[in-house]
This record gives sequence, C-alpha cells and structure tokens, in this order.
Amino acid sequence: MKSKKNKDKEVLIKSLCKTYNQLRKQEESETKCFETLKSIEALLKRSITHNPSLCYNLGLAYYEGWKGVKDPDMALHYFQKAAKGNYPPADFYIGIIFMERKEYKKSVPYYKKSLTVNPLASYNLGVYYEDGMGVKRDLKEAVKYYKLAVKGDYPLAFHNLATFYRRGMGGLKQDYKKAMSLYKKTIKM
Repeated sequence: MKSKKNKDKEVLIKSLCKTYNQLRKQEESETKCFETLKSIEALLKRSITHNPSLCYNLGLAYYEGWKGVKDPDMALHYFQKAAKGNYPPADFYIGIIFMERKEYKKSVPYYKKSLTVNPLASYNLGVYYEDGMGVKRDLKEAVKYYKLAVKGDYPLAFHNLATFYRRGMGGLKQDYKKAMSLYKKTIKM
C-alpha cells in the first residue's frame, strides 16, 4: 500500500504533466518549468535522483504551488537533490527557503554557489554582510557582493552601492558623482 505522501506526489506529478501539455499547446514559451513531456512521464516510472533538472523543476512546482500544492519542505527536499547534482539554480532556491525561514547562516553557502545564476543571490549576500545576518558584519564584503549584483542589473544593488559611495563606506572613497549616477540608474530601472 502506498503512503499518503507518495500518493500526493503522484497526483502532483500527473497534474503537472497535464498542465505542461496544456501549456505546450497554448504557448511554447510558457513551458520553461519542465524540459519535455516525456521526461515528466519518465519521472513517474523511475527515481528522479539521477536527474538534477527534473528535481529542480519538481522543487519549483512545490515552491510555487502548482495546482494549489505548495509545500516548502518538499521543495527544499527536491532542490537539495538537484543541488547534489551540481545544479546552481537549485542552490539559489535553497538559499531563498532558508532566508524565508530566517536561517540566514544556512543560506549563505547556497547563495555563494549560485552567484552566477541569479543576481539576487549577490544582493542578498551584500545585505547579509552589511547587516551581519548569518555572517560577521563586513562592509567590504557587502560592497563586493553589491558590485556583483550591479553587474547582473539588480536594481536594489544599484541603490545600496550608491549609498556606500555617498557615505564613503566599505572601503570606498566618498564619491557623490558616482553615487548620483547609481541612484539615477536605480530610478530608470
């Protein structure tokens, strides 16, 4: 006899397959959540631990609440399986989940692994170092991560970095001109 959790998983996966098929018929660009219908169908027949991309997408489904099934614990479970397969987008979401739980220290290594996939990871690390959340307060490190987030065009990073220039913080020389330029970019975004 199947456990309730396993039945719920199967119901979710079957629902996702159906939703995916409908989306594919409606608009091809909306099908980013899963690679192909066949890979989802295969998910029903075999263990998904060997496919980090599928684990990640199943984690997203639980995280975002597809078909009303929102379960952050299951999302974390599948993101962790994907992360074991060296899948940086999963690391980003693990960092987000730990941040949402206010477990900042636990989120730090996951954000660091995902710096190349999402500028929000850089921005969040900048905030952590600026405020001493889960790490020792270090304004130079905050500047480093804000600069990374600026390279990724994350708007709030422009604002925070501008403030650092305006105040001459984090090893930066006070520079009103640079601060104003960054503030203006923030407004344009």
